[in-house]
Amino acid sequence: MGEDTDTLERWFTKKSHHRNVSVIYIVQNLFDKQQRTISLNAHYVVLFKNPRDASQMGVLARQMYPGQGQFMQEAFADATSTPRSYLLIDLKPDTPDELRLRTRILPEEEPSHVYVKKV
Repeated sequence: MGEDTDTLERWFTKKSHHRNVSVIYIVQNLFDKQQRTISLNAHYVVLFKNPRDASQMGVLARQMYPGQGQFMQEAFADATSTPRSYLLIDLKPDTPDELRLRTRILPEEEPSHVYVKKV
């Protein structure tokens, strides 16, 4: 790993928690081999539609919902069906599973949408 990656990794794994700051990290490739630790320590992921490589979303869906990845893929398709729309993935450990996938979270976007697995 390069020095820049090591520094960024420290912000995600230690400094942000101890200094009570939020780190915003913008990438075009969710699965860059040098960014795994950063990705695993993110509390939120905001996904936008990327027609060039839709497979990344499928991989993430299978990681988060083994055997049920279609649920997240359908939520993503719905959430990103209009221009500049997104799917927020809440990965905080204390977030209830029913609230992990959301969209339209900003006040001017109300009402917010939450995606829940069908029983």
